[in-house]
Amino acid sequence: MDNLTFTTGAHTLKFGANITRRQITEYQTNRGNGRFNFNPNLTNLPGVGNTGNSMASFLLGYATLIEQDFTLAWIGVEPVFR
Repeated sequence: MDNLTFTTGAHTLKFGANITRRQITEYQTNRGNGRFNFNPNLTNLPGVGNTGNSMASFLLGYATLIEQDFTLAWIGVEPVFR
């Protein structure tokens, strides 16, 4: 921020400036909306191997992994003139 006042005779001129640098930095991961894994083991027939289906687990809502990454935001406000 800087101000200047110039006076000559009956005239006064005033000038000023306020310059601020604003910076927004956001760190977004690849899985901001979430990640869901579905395993066929939850829809296997008991005692019989390899009979499950991942799509059946999805339709039933049996997720084996639920994960969500959050957005980290750092907002920096730094003046240009000090």
